[in-house]
Amino acid sequence: MAEREVAMETKWFYMRMLFGMMIITGVLWCGTVFAKEDVEGKGGTPGTLAVSAGKEEITGSPAVLPGKEEVSGKEVVKTELPAPEQKLCFLDPQIVDKNFDLLVGRHIAAVVGDKKLAIEKMPVMDDALDEFGKISPLAFETGFTLSSKYVWRGQNLGNRASLQPYAKAGTKFLPLGTLSFTWWGNFMPDGVSEGVTVDTEHDFTFDYNFDFLTLLKKGGIQTDSWACPFNKLLDFNYATGFIYYHFPPTRTSSNEYYNVLTFNWPFHPYLAAYNDFGPGNGLWYEWGFSQPWDLKLFTVNSYVKFGYNKKQWCSSSKLQTMEYGFSLPIPVGKHMKIEPFISHSVRLNKTYYYTQVDDGNGNLVEQGNVLTQNEFFGGFKYSISF
Repeated sequence: MAEREVAMETKWFYMRMLFGMMIITGVLWCGTVFAKEDVEGKGGTPGTLAVSAGKEEITGSPAVLPGKEEVSGKEVVKTELPAPEQKLCFLDPQIVDKNFDLLVGRHIAAVVGDKKLAIEKMPVMDDALDEFGKISPLAFETGFTLSSKYVWRGQNLGNRASLQPYAKAGTKFLPLGTLSFTWWGNFMPDGVSEGVTVDTEHDFTFDYNFDFLTLLKKGGIQTDSWACPFNKLLDFNYATGFIYYHFPPTRTSSNEYYNVLTFNWPFHPYLAAYNDFGPGNGLWYEWGFSQPWDLKLFTVNSYVKFGYNKKQWCSSSKLQTMEYGFSLPIPVGKHMKIEPFISHSVRLNKTYYYTQVDDGNGNLVEQGNVLTQNEFFGGFKYSISF
């Protein structure tokens, strides 16, 4: 009975989420239509040139229209029409930004003006890191995440506060993409001895990625003149790499290689596949969306992603999790950022892993354990890049 109630609750949750997405899509579409009408000057009176918000409006019957010459004595004055705004392809991510700004952003800007939740300048540090960046052949980034718990692909791998530092180094001048190496670690209380912190995981990632359109241009193929949507269909970033996972408490490790496609489209969709060929032997497929929302005073980042588990660290193949979340990046000077976040991982289907336990009679039997639960977690990230 409880299982049925959970299933019904999950179905109603996704029906409400789908309904909400339909409403948002409808609002953005209406914003597109209204914006187009404003630009075309529909509903205006004869002799009136309607111009989009933020630009001058010419009314009445001027003696000289823009683009015409006016002779004043011996001087010839010519006023130019403003360059027409370039029409966006329906797959251009700026469509979402512009319509959101039309419907929400401009109203916020009328209240807050040009104020920003940021520290614009850290004089000594910014200048020093700028100079270092000029002479360094590599780009660096380091920082940490402080999270209320360690959740990975829907799995709670530590139900206590976690400190997750990282360091990344990558090429800056590679013509055909970017190579990078990243170390990431997880540290948390051991849960047994008070005040004792242990490192539960160290990950080492080697990554290569490139923008496909940039690669075509490097090869002499110009796509700017291609009609929409053909040029946008090729507007994606491709990443491939290898991850080595090391788990000090159990002195074990695993290996994984991956491929990720991220499209430069509205809501920035992506597709990813991770193949574990170590003890976790299995595949993890992931897809999702992300979108920054410019609220003028600050920007809110949002994301939603789904994960399909094909026997990775478990014995079943199912659509396992959905995760969504929000974060608030706060710039500190040119190179640093603090980013509070909150996320929710939702179990869509039960997947199991099995362990051997004593049945009370001295016999070892296999016991099924659920791999994932519903998890709320949050914290903040700090990063510095140079």
